[in-house]
Amino acid sequence: MKFQTTAPDRKTLVKALAGHLGEEAVYSGPRSFAYTIGPVTVDREGAVILPDDLDGAGIQRFLESKGWLAPVDRLTISVPAEDLTVTAMYNLLLMLYSKGNLTYTYTTSDGKTVVIKPQDILHIPGLGFDGIIGYSPIALEKNAIGLGIASEEYGSKFFSNGARPSGILTHPNTVKNPKAVRESWNSAYGGSSNSNRVAILEEGMTFTPLSIPNNEAQFLETRKFQVEEICRIFRVPPHLVGNLEHATFSNIEHQSIDFAVHTIRPWLVRIEQSMNRALFTDQEKGRFYVQFNIDGLMRGDYKSRMEGYAIARQNGWMSANDIRALENQNPIPKEEGGDAYLVNGNMIPITTAMKAQTPAEPTQTAEQRSRERK
Repeated sequence: MKFQTTAPDRKTLVKALAGHLGEEAVYSGPRSFAYTIGPVTVDREGAVILPDDLDGAGIQRFLESKGWLAPVDRLTISVPAEDLTVTAMYNLLLMLYSKGNLTYTYTTSDGKTVVIKPQDILHIPGLGFDGIIGYSPIALEKNAIGLGIASEEYGSKFFSNGARPSGILTHPNTVKNPKAVRESWNSAYGGSSNSNRVAILEEGMTFTPLSIPNNEAQFLETRKFQVEEICRIFRVPPHLVGNLEHATFSNIEHQSIDFAVHTIRPWLVRIEQSMNRALFTDQEKGRFYVQFNIDGLMRGDYKSRMEGYAIARQNGWMSANDIRALENQNPIPKEEGGDAYLVNGNMIPITTAMKAQTPAEPTQTAEQRSRERK
């Protein structure tokens, strides 16, 4: 591997590489006029040469940070004739000239790989730490979801056994055929269809339950907690998935508004920013933009909405038709005052109030008029 450099001079390049690699620079003399710095060689033209088995990414980043990495002017690539297609050449050139840039690799249904430029992808990053690769909430919280699945399987097996604890049948004497006794007991009292049946024990037999009672195992509490835990992963209020244990008539509205503000809104902002960045040209940005309207999700109860409309109406910044539009009602004709803006007080139009505030000319008395005639 060979890197052409644009360092000020060869001694500066050699000194910098020796400090970066922590190796001593050895000059070969007139034999090749090259410097050897560990596995790296700097030839007489100032090119940095690395062995083929050595990863040159670190040296490349170092030269780029110094601004000494020369651009590639000409590149020769050998491609078999059967692979020489427009798509293949485009992907190859894109990979070669995208070092340090973000690219997307897409595998088609027939197994072909296509490299796509960032400007051709609408990427909406989710949970992550670098803004590029998102993490799966299910993969991060697999233990919580696995516990929910395990408790569901336990409940299924528990109730399939008739919701009765398993135990030991004790006979005072020796049982000749214990398998037949067990099968007879299970067929008579096992399964949900045989639950709550009265057991008949003969020959002095006794039944001793062994399983932990359901309330001691806190089965129901575990099931309820896992519902809330999985809701917490996706920041969804439990009442939206049918868990109304902590929901009341007074707080469910605010929980829904909190869901819109703290769960939906952050995702909408990500989508807005990604679409505004990727879908508009430089000339269109600033003139056009994408914005979601979530007023419908933020609507409160009927009384709260009417009180808010009344304040807006009385203070002159909403007309009757503005309010009716938000309530999905037909507008009032303009000639009937549907578009009029009113102010508090006598509820008169703003234009009338402005006319009333204009100072009128003073009225002359008869004596003043007689004086003007003289």
